[in-house]
Amino acid sequence: MENIAVKLVSEFNKIVMVYEKQFELSEKENLTKLEIAIIGFLANNPAFNTAKDIERIRKFKKSNISTAVDNLNNRGLLTKEVSKSDRRITNLYLTSIANNIVE
Repeated sequence: MENIAVKLVSEFNKIVMVYEKQFELSEKENLTKLEIAIIGFLANNPAFNTAKDIERIRKFKKSNISTAVDNLNNRGLLTKEVSKSDRRITNLYLTSIANNIVE
């Protein structure tokens, strides 16, 4: 039982460290927490690269995603590309600038 408690505390500490790094990064790069979350999501889930995917999986509000994506696009951190198979779908891709932030 003690080993489980130690593992839980260790995993919780890892989560806290990630959250703190996210907060530091948010201040350093002058990005909102949502913008950081979207960058992280796209970096870790390249197959899910639409605003609809972000909304469905991360449960963020559509309007907030739209604003954040526009801000990231304007800052050169991601690009938008209309799907060749369905022009209603816009795929989101991180730029090299955003990849530097992810690293």
